[in-house]
Amino acid sequence: MNKCKECDKESLVTSFFLYNQQPNRASKKPDVEIVCRLEWNNHYRVFAEWKCNNPKSPHEWKSSYTWILLRNYIEKSPLEKGDYYEQKCHECREECKVCKKKPKEERGCKKCDHDTVVSNHSQLVQSPGGKPHKRWLCAKCKGGSICRSDNNYRIPRQRNIELF
Repeated sequence: MNKCKECDKESLVTSFFLYNQQPNRASKKPDVEIVCRLEWNNHYRVFAEWKCNNPKSPHEWKSSYTWILLRNYIEKSPLEKGDYYEQKCHECREECKVCKKKPKEERGCKKCDHDTVVSNHSQLVQSPGGKPHKRWLCAKCKGGSICRSDNNYRIPRQRNIELF
């Protein structure tokens, strides 16, 4: 039995599968796996590619701390503004003359907070290495819910699941 990292209660469920149809011998593979610790505030944590729409210097980055609506993750539907917690561009904030001297948690102003969008997203898979979690940029941490795990994630792996 596993313990919840947020409330310390014991739970038997760590993940579950969703199927578009009743599983049978012909369709053994689930359509979606939901890992309970990756769900928060009706959103689901994914690996995403981001674009900054800075008119002078547009650029891209990748983040494994992206939170999209759980419904969009399950339905695999395209994302629009409001379907995810927006990340602010780190590069624009670091280069901003107004914000450069501020602590990282307090950076951001009208000059450097350009519009950002998710261009692509995919399921998370735990990675053996990677960069540490940037709590000052995480929507979940900024919202008051602490990410208890500093696990690093990368693009998904293939799973061979046998039901029968």
